[in-house]
Amino acid sequence: MKINKKVIMLKTGMAIMLLLLVFCAKAQTFKSGLDLIGKAEFHNLKKGDWDADKQTMNRYTDLRLRPWFNYEANKFISARFVFEIGDMAFGGDKGGTIGADKEIVELKNAYLDIAFTEKQSVAPIHDAKIRFGMQSHKDPHSLILEDDIAGLKYSGRYNAFFYDIAYYIPTDSGEKNINKDTYSFGTDLFNADIYYKINDNMTVGAYNLIKSDVSVHDAAADTLSAGYTDGGKDYVNKNSLYTWISPYFKGTFGIVSLDAMLSFNTRSAEYEAVGEDIEVDGNAESSLEDGVENGSGMALSFKSTVKATETLSMGVNFAYIGGDKDGVDFWQPYKNKYNNGTQMIGYGLNDKTTYNLINTGAHGIMLPTVAAKYKLSDTMAFGGAVGMAMTTEDVEFTDADGKDQKETYLGTEISLTGEFHVMEKLKVEPYFAIFMPGAASTKGADKEDSQLRAGLVANIKF
Repeated sequence: MKINKKVIMLKTGMAIMLLLLVFCAKAQTFKSGLDLIGKAEFHNLKKGDWDADKQTMNRYTDLRLRPWFNYEANKFISARFVFEIGDMAFGGDKGGTIGADKEIVELKNAYLDIAFTEKQSVAPIHDAKIRFGMQSHKDPHSLILEDDIAGLKYSGRYNAFFYDIAYYIPTDSGEKNINKDTYSFGTDLFNADIYYKINDNMTVGAYNLIKSDVSVHDAAADTLSAGYTDGGKDYVNKNSLYTWISPYFKGTFGIVSLDAMLSFNTRSAEYEAVGEDIEVDGNAESSLEDGVENGSGMALSFKSTVKATETLSMGVNFAYIGGDKDGVDFWQPYKNKYNNGTQMIGYGLNDKTTYNLINTGAHGIMLPTVAAKYKLSDTMAFGGAVGMAMTTEDVEFTDADGKDQKETYLGTEISLTGEFHVMEKLKVEPYFAIFMPGAASTKGADKEDSQLRAGLVANIKF
């Protein structure tokens, strides 16, 4: 049997490594705790319905408990486990309905750390660490990827150079033997985040991500091929490759902090005939080659903060996503949670978004935002943001009078937030946001009423 994918070897090696670490680790130090996150919100959100007379005021209450456990065998080996009980939406079918008794315990993080505290003889490295398991990951601006992923990450530094090298497996659809060859299906991520610390105030780096997908795609098989048979869905695979190359800069200059990231995205996909005497259908192949999965694009995220006084800070955030009127060459993220201080345009305090306008696809996006925060005391602060959304390519539609229109203005959000440290380890953050839609959102609708979201998030650490 021929093994034709290095990924299979990587997966096997990671499994062996996990077994070795489990047998080697003997916990000597144990710590535990509990993070409680409560959310309450009401909103009249219904995408595409801009008539206030038809909008329903929805309510939502949610509770999540995250117990965590840290084990330390010695100064080199440690482990961390984080579980999540919830989300328990009150009245919902995930543990919030009467009678409860639902399976709502989830794994959040579970990983082993091997730390090399001394300078290594094999290479001039410092602070090297291997992290293995389900772990949190995010790019510098949460523009491309932010989520919990299973994998292996190696971190360290060489003098002023720091690096994170990782291999993750977001999805694994197993392996299949097709005509004496083994194929591994699923998604694999290869990440390299390398940065150089110029001094205590300036850092430059590059976040790089490669996403490889292999899936069965029997619909692309040429049914007239000599070796084709009904049900032969394993005869054609679809191989996709996405890359993101993203240089970034962070700097603090007195009262001004600047943070910027530029990202280039390329995509390619092709069909692979893996069966004997099987060919790819010509129309399917042409459609794939000319489609959205073969393209490229550029994105930019810029964030700034000015500490005007000891109690007042202000900032300007700007995001640009390149679009394409032909729907091919535009920038695409993977799984992001972009936040620019808004609650509806981007991800807000409750870790949710209404529109997630950073992902508008081929239309592209520009998101200028102005934010401010005023610290009233050590236990109380207020903030707010005004964000505007515009597409970089025209949104075409037919209005109520039957006329063809082109617009780019999606709308404006105004949000207000608060931060109250009610007591030790208890923080409450209320928020209110209103979105006033533009012509590119309403697309000629009779009504153009605003939509709102209001609620609070409470965090308690035990």
